[in-house]
Amino acid sequence: MMDKRTITIAAITFIAGILVSGIFFTQCYRLPVTGAGVLVFLNKNEYRENETPLLKIINDSHNKICYQEPYSFEKKDGEKWVLIDVFGPEVAFVPECLNFVKPGQIVKQYINIEGLDEGMYRVRQSVIDLSNEQATEFVVEFTIKNR
Repeated sequence: MMDKRTITIAAITFIAGILVSGIFFTQCYRLPVTGAGVLVFLNKNEYRENETPLLKIINDSHNKICYQEPYSFEKKDGEKWVLIDVFGPEVAFVPECLNFVKPGQIVKQYINIEGLDEGMYRVRQSVIDLSNEQATEFVVEFTIKNR
């Protein structure tokens, strides 16, 4: 088991590496499972309708993980979030994981926002830690502005 000092140094080193290498992304969320380090984030907070957001999943843990497709969207409507069906009935949600991510691996996923109007959105991505089969749904907010 690592002590707090070792974990702190490792975290600072990891973040410094991201900043130095130029792959710093916004809206970063960490998987709260047994100290596992899974990061899911977008490259920006705000997009125009002709842009394509890039979602990254970084498996900085010691466990193999998987993520489910497709991701889902929610749009903010006043104080609540409403699920948006952007894929239509022809796209089925696959309950089992088909996309595996090894420890240390980075996966990039382009997010299609075609047809979404202006507003605040969330993309939801399910990730499963295969060591204990615990699923965590990551939620990353972004805004679409068409002007």
